[in-house]
Amino acid sequence: MASVVPWFPRLVLQDCEMEGCKIKKGWNINIDARSIHLDPTVYSEPHKFNPLRFEEEAKANSFLAFGMGGRTCLGLALAKAMMLVFLHRFITTYRWEVVDEDPSIEKWTLFARLKSGYPIRVSRRL
Repeated sequence: MASVVPWFPRLVLQDCEMEGCKIKKGWNINIDARSIHLDPTVYSEPHKFNPLRFEEEAKANSFLAFGMGGRTCLGLALAKAMMLVFLHRFITTYRWEVVDEDPSIEKWTLFARLKSGYPIRVSRRL
């Protein structure tokens, strides 16, 4: 999921310094959400698809797809509802079959994982 707004305007509340640059109280700044989402100190291997990264304890204000605080996106609840509807339709409209018959388990975590991954065949239900 990615934000359609690449940055968030904010007002500096107190003087501070970041990487040697002095930032004065009252200045208008932009928080670059993309750079936070792609920062390896926030998310390990940020360019790699890894949905399990969200099982780790989140760093404060590190996920900004919908903004944060008093200016959180008004469409947040609608976006979540739309994702649930899409997922429901995707699961119920199509038939899912495991392609690999090897039932060997590679690793037990929150979900068991087959050694072969999860090769599946997806076809439309009649």
